[in-house]
Amino acid sequence: MTLRFVIGRAGAGKTTYCLEEIQKELQDRPLGPSIIILVPEQSTFQMEQKLTGLPGLEGSFRAQVYSFRRLAWRVLQETGGANRPFLGDNGKRMVLCRLLEENRHRLKAFARVAKQPGFYDRLAQAIGELKAYHVKPEDLQQVLASWQGESLAKDKLADLLVIYRGFQQVLEGRLIDPDDYLDFCARKIGESQTCQGSEVWVDGFKGFTPQEYEVLVSLLKTSSRVNFLLCLDPGALTKTVKREEVFFCTYNTYTRLLQIANRAGVEVEPALILGENGLPRFRENEALAHLEREFPAWPGRVFSGKVQGLKLVAAEDRRAEVEAVAREILALCREREYRFRDIAVLVRDLSIYGELVPQVFQVYGLPCFVDSRRPVTSYPLIELVRSALEVVLSGWSYEAVFRFLKTDLVPVSREEVDELENYVLAHGIKGSRWADGKLWAYRRRYSLGEEDPEETADLARINRIREKAVAALAWFEEQVKNSPTAGSVTRALYLLLEQLGVRKELEAWSRAAEAEGRLEEAAEHAEVYNQFLGLLDEMVDALEDYPVSLEEYLRVLDAGLGGLTLGLIPPGLDQVFVGSLERSRPSEVKAAFILGVNDGVLPQPPRRDGLLSEKERAELAIFGVELAPGRQERLFEEQFLVYTGLTRASEYLWVSYPRADEEGRAMNASPVIDRLREVFPSIEVATVSLEPPGGAGDLAYVAVPGRALSFLAARLREAGSLGALDPVWAGAYKWLKKNHTQALHRVLEGFFYRNEEQPLGGDLAQRLYGYPLHLSVSQLEQFASCPFAYFIRYGLRAKEKETAKIRPADLGTFFHDALKRFVEEVKIRRLAWETVGRDECRELADEIVSEMVTAMESEMQTLSERRRYLVSKLKEIVEVSAWAVAEHLACGDFRPVGLELEIGRNGIPPLVVDDGDVKLKLVGKVDRVDAAPNGEGVYLRVIDYKSGSTGFKLDEVYYGLRLQLIAYLDAVVENAAVLWGKEAVPAGVFYFEVKNPLIQGNVDGPEKAELEVLKSFRLKGLVLAEGEAVELMHRGLAGNSHVIPVGVKKDGSFTARSKVVLREQFEWLRRHFRDMAKRRGQRILAGEIAVSPFAKGNRTACDYCGLKAVCRFDVACGDSYRVWDSLEEAMVWQNLKRNQGGKIDGE
Repeated sequence: MTLRFVIGRAGAGKTTYCLEEIQKELQDRPLGPSIIILVPEQSTFQMEQKLTGLPGLEGSFRAQVYSFRRLAWRVLQETGGANRPFLGDNGKRMVLCRLLEENRHRLKAFARVAKQPGFYDRLAQAIGELKAYHVKPEDLQQVLASWQGESLAKDKLADLLVIYRGFQQVLEGRLIDPDDYLDFCARKIGESQTCQGSEVWVDGFKGFTPQEYEVLVSLLKTSSRVNFLLCLDPGALTKTVKREEVFFCTYNTYTRLLQIANRAGVEVEPALILGENGLPRFRENEALAHLEREFPAWPGRVFSGKVQGLKLVAAEDRRAEVEAVAREILALCREREYRFRDIAVLVRDLSIYGELVPQVFQVYGLPCFVDSRRPVTSYPLIELVRSALEVVLSGWSYEAVFRFLKTDLVPVSREEVDELENYVLAHGIKGSRWADGKLWAYRRRYSLGEEDPEETADLARINRIREKAVAALAWFEEQVKNSPTAGSVTRALYLLLEQLGVRKELEAWSRAAEAEGRLEEAAEHAEVYNQFLGLLDEMVDALEDYPVSLEEYLRVLDAGLGGLTLGLIPPGLDQVFVGSLERSRPSEVKAAFILGVNDGVLPQPPRRDGLLSEKERAELAIFGVELAPGRQERLFEEQFLVYTGLTRASEYLWVSYPRADEEGRAMNASPVIDRLREVFPSIEVATVSLEPPGGAGDLAYVAVPGRALSFLAARLREAGSLGALDPVWAGAYKWLKKNHTQALHRVLEGFFYRNEEQPLGGDLAQRLYGYPLHLSVSQLEQFASCPFAYFIRYGLRAKEKETAKIRPADLGTFFHDALKRFVEEVKIRRLAWETVGRDECRELADEIVSEMVTAMESEMQTLSERRRYLVSKLKEIVEVSAWAVAEHLACGDFRPVGLELEIGRNGIPPLVVDDGDVKLKLVGKVDRVDAAPNGEGVYLRVIDYKSGSTGFKLDEVYYGLRLQLIAYLDAVVENAAVLWGKEAVPAGVFYFEVKNPLIQGNVDGPEKAELEVLKSFRLKGLVLAEGEAVELMHRGLAGNSHVIPVGVKKDGSFTARSKVVLREQFEWLRRHFRDMAKRRGQRILAGEIAVSPFAKGNRTACDYCGLKAVCRFDVACGDSYRVWDSLEEAMVWQNLKRNQGGKIDGE
């Protein structure tokens, strides 16, 4: 039983000496006593690699690499102390969560913060720290008994005692806590055959916890010799090292071990000093040897020679910093023939660089391994479990159901999930309708009598998808509703995974990833599944019989899931190592890159994320409760961390920092940079930017083809042409053109890209749209607005995703049908329009709206309170609008002769445009046609209902943006003789706005108020400038009409503001419509799909368009609108007269 120290500074060869001694021993005595190599948890794999790679050894039964926990597990396996289940760290979190739930009424300080993110981790760490420092619940009880007065610290301690004591009761006789492993191990080591007579090598530690010291004491008493390898200046063996010195932490460990050995009566051998004749690691680099020697000294000697192998860099930001590192690594591998495994990238905080470095390295083709444990909270399996529980808790909410389905672990394809989601969103389905066993038959209809023959087949498919999607989930809901304990819910959860075939699916994912060379991902799938099953085992072991609600169960499970992390073995042999200065210990590194050396980052101020503050720790120390080192001690330990990082490489050291963070906030260099410049005054801090700065330095940016191409594109934009390129980039262009032609071509395409779509061609357009071309008037308007939008909507038939919200178009359909039924009902009841008053309108509106809503409820989700409120508003709007319709008809002799007349059906043939070159048929639906007899036959007027505010603008008709009224007028006039047996004269075209107007201002009496309401319903459009026609619309009109946009002077002439036109002008409009239909039909059949939206005044085609992500129209990127000027009516009439049969402006 002896203790021996192997002492040396960084690079002295301590680990190499250890392995050489083990190699000799194994070669001399392959079957001797055990050789135990004890290293930190994160270093076990690297040490195992070195051990198995020793020359002359094909394997060994004697030598084993252990961490403290792994050694404890081995000892307990041998001595019989492992007969109780081990509770892992995640199981511990779940137990603590349950204890907080049980004791929430007793807690004072923790009750307010128990649900904060990370609290379970801090609580677990606090209890683990108490155990590591041998503080028992009885010790806390004594402190509380002696504590005078009340304070937050006392409340914290009291709460901690409640949870600590409850945790120990859960463990008692049933489970072993991971934080108790070492206590069990220390008591059992003497019985372990592995440890008896063994030789122990302890490497990679700078200090130990009290529990670990107890294990070491037992090893000292049981083994033949314990060798401690300490990174310590040999001079410290003969002097006292101060706390602020770099080696204080390892010196403190050295003195503590000496005291322990003396108390245990263990012989201390003379220390073996390494590196007295120079440090082997830095033999090839004088500058790095000087850095190791003088950086920790104060003030230290400056380096007078030429600095080689050391580079200080200031980067524009973190991405520029990492890209510069990637370029430098490539240069080292190309010019100095380094292997990737010779290189390490080290940072203080891996959470900042852990995602950025792999992203950038992938672009540069650099394989890397990130040495960190990654959380798996967003992994599909974890999401599946959480969402399954949330489905039951939320009553089948939309969000929970589709999170479950989109994990790809349910036997439904992603395409089927998307189709099901679109249907659910369109109809607002949620709650019990998911699993009530009834077929879904919802249709999106806002009028009666509609029927789409394709809907039946679609509904059958939707119901089949739904059945596949929720079968297992519905079964799971039944199971957990009748599961009173944590154990029964856990078993139901496991059986759900079995029903879904999750294990087999994950195995298939793993095989596919492995086949494609994604080795890390392949390992992840198996690791996450195994960890999750382990978590379920721990749940059953610790909480099987505990009664829990499902909500409590989810919180407890979440506490465990939050601690699941992945720590994978490096899948490749030749990779750049990426790790943190605190956790990672890469060895045999030729080049080290230390990133993020900013003030406040390295050295890192001690974090204040523990459960107990520094002040509270000091108060506990007064009562004799000693815990982990405080903030000041940890700050001094940072110096040792900086020292080990700077001395990691043997040939090349890069130290860099960003000048700004992601938000552009300035960041200062660390004092480490200043200290390096003091030791090496001749070295300059190089600066790097994300983009090439220009000049000869740009050559470094031509490192890999992909990144060089993106830089080249930027240089081309600046230069404007290939001929104006800088020589570096002109050479890069030639090289890329020769070796990466296709990639260069794609970049140049992007550089010269114009947001232009080439015509489809006539043949393809005819196959796409059909011939003859069938068009609705609204489609013509869409083409006028933007040809590309027309192509997407009517060529590709793409639709925007529908939701259960009622859109303006849905309201329009509802109002159209309601007013149609109102007019029909008046005719059925044989009521004279003059007798239909406000009361009759109210009664009819109530009946009509109620009937429509009742008929549609069977195909819609149950109406919510909001929808019931909406129904009451619909009744009000329909009532007032119907009253206005009745008043308009009562004021004249025009009567409805057609309601929702369909052009192209019901005896009204489509409008046909056929000039030999193009043939198209125009279809549509006319809301209302009114007629009144005249001496020549019949006057006709066309009325279009609008649920939004719509004015009649003649220039919009001229440009083809509003063609419906003129198109419908043309259709009914042309077919009047067939429909009504008489020739027709156009009398007017109008918009009627469906609304419930709010009259502002003071109005005297109800009669004037009603008149103001009627004025707000004045028709908007054009009236035939003939007295007879006006008289038939507003009998006895004098002054301004509240029915039509006409005023009559005392002399019988029309006022200047009257919207009146001649028969000839109506004819111009009809011809103009047909000419426009013909020309735009030609363009459609020619395949025009240009991204060419119109702009007119403040209005553009893009204002309410849902296709912006598809067309990518952007004025800032050089796209431009087709600009149409706003035209006065006189100018429009002048153009119409001039253009009869000729070119149309705006085409």
